[in-house]
Amino acid sequence: MDFSDITYVAKEAHDEIYSRCDPEYGDVLYIKDGATTGIATINTLDEQFSMLSSVALIKPSAGTNNQFLLKVLTSPFFYAEMRSEMTGVAITRVTLAKLNNATLPLPPLAEQHRIVAKVDELMTLCDQLENQHSNSRVAHEKLVSYLLNTLTQTPVRPELVEGLYGSTSSPRTDDFAESWQRIAANFDTLFNTESSIDALKQTVLQLAVMGKLVPQDVNDEPASELLKRIQAEKAKLVAEGKIKKDKPLAAIGDDEKPFELPKGWEWVRVGQYSTLISGKGFNASEYTKSGVRLFQIANVSLGFTKWDVENFLPVEYLQLYPELVLSVGDVLIALNRPILNGVMKVCVISESDLPAILYQRVGKFIINTNCIYTKYFYLYLMSPLFVLHLESELQGSDQPFMNQSQVVKFCFPVPPLAEQRRIVAKVDELMAICDQLKIRITTANQLQQKLADVLVAQAVA
Repeated sequence: MDFSDITYVAKEAHDEIYSRCDPEYGDVLYIKDGATTGIATINTLDEQFSMLSSVALIKPSAGTNNQFLLKVLTSPFFYAEMRSEMTGVAITRVTLAKLNNATLPLPPLAEQHRIVAKVDELMTLCDQLENQHSNSRVAHEKLVSYLLNTLTQTPVRPELVEGLYGSTSSPRTDDFAESWQRIAANFDTLFNTESSIDALKQTVLQLAVMGKLVPQDVNDEPASELLKRIQAEKAKLVAEGKIKKDKPLAAIGDDEKPFELPKGWEWVRVGQYSTLISGKGFNASEYTKSGVRLFQIANVSLGFTKWDVENFLPVEYLQLYPELVLSVGDVLIALNRPILNGVMKVCVISESDLPAILYQRVGKFIINTNCIYTKYFYLYLMSPLFVLHLESELQGSDQPFMNQSQVVKFCFPVPPLAEQRRIVAKVDELMAICDQLKIRITTANQLQQKLADVLVAQAVA
């Protein structure tokens, strides 16, 4: 019995309660009201105490073992019988009359003792199996993490790689092909849980932005040439007065580069070829029952949009705030609490999300699509690389938020434009396979649970 939270009553009230309800050592206490209805325990106190009206006192009669009675009262069989007659909507309730008239299976006293001993033995075994399963799961997750790390670790900045994957003792970088063969040979054993598939997805994203997912093509125009041309075009527009000159960003030092890039790739600052803007705050008095969707932070999920929360603005706001109007393909990011379970809260706008206007604390990236393929930029935002960048820059503890001026300084690995498209195609292909694996795991677990339920039902029939 737990006495971490005790309430006291006046002696007069206790005497009145105890005169009609006197719990003694060995009696069974059964909760009959509220959300915890059906929980029972055996009184292990010798001293007097008072009981709430939500607790029923059950005194075992002669020939009844209180441990056996407790197991009956907490069994699915007995709960189903009580649940069939529970009254109330918000709070379930079992009446004393129902308890008094309940039918219980009562074997001979000696057999009751044997049943209690066997149940205790089996419960201990179940606890041991549960602990073994938990230990096995932890060991499995560590093994998966270790082997996946061998695919992504590089000798450029090992301390950054350790921070990225949470490893305290990184193995030396193996040959990529050898590391993959080790994983492929044990693929079914390694990736048989949802968490291991999620880890595999994160590794795929990291390999994508490291240039290890698809082969390079010598015929692709190098990213350096593409960037030079874009810079020349921008300088021309500035000279013509069509755009304002950007504030120069510092050159990227070698100490900022977390890994070596393949030939033809370039490191750039995010702000060199994209701009991050945030939405506007609107008063609730401006909301309408229908019209233009207000895209709020609650609508940004882990890689997709969600509309559990939906508010609208008048249609004429599309003309009033053209800079905030969203379009198909726009990449959005949550500026408050942008990371959930190690994954970025990022989404891409589709036709079904429109028309919509950007609300405050949601960021929209305006990307130079002549240089950066939007879907590749989205993969970068979803990769562990960006998560690592952002985690070190988040401000606030209870409500962490993103500083827009710092995000534009992040290092962004840019491949040739043609390779960006090949990377996106390969990631889409591999993510689809991962999703299929998850479905197979879920289906197998459901079938296993059904089989277990049938076997248990037959065993107790």
